[in-house]
Amino acid sequence: EVSAEEPLFSSSLWGPSADDLDQVVERCLLPELSVGDWLLFSNAGANSLEATFTNGDEHRPPIFYSIAECD
Repeated sequence: EVSAEEPLFSSSLWGPSADDLDQVVERCLLPELSVGDWLLFSNAGANSLEATFTNGDEHRPPIFYSIAECD
């Protein structure tokens, strides 16, 4: 979670290939991130990873799925 005092930066998110088709989010505000930080996407949908690919010998990054029940 981001605190109210933490500065946000205009950002865009790209998949591992950085190809024009691999843009995840065109415009968003994000805090400064460090290696190991996670970005969570809710309601990504069943086909959100259907066309993912990487350049050359790069390995696909790990993906963690989670589900929670709301009360």
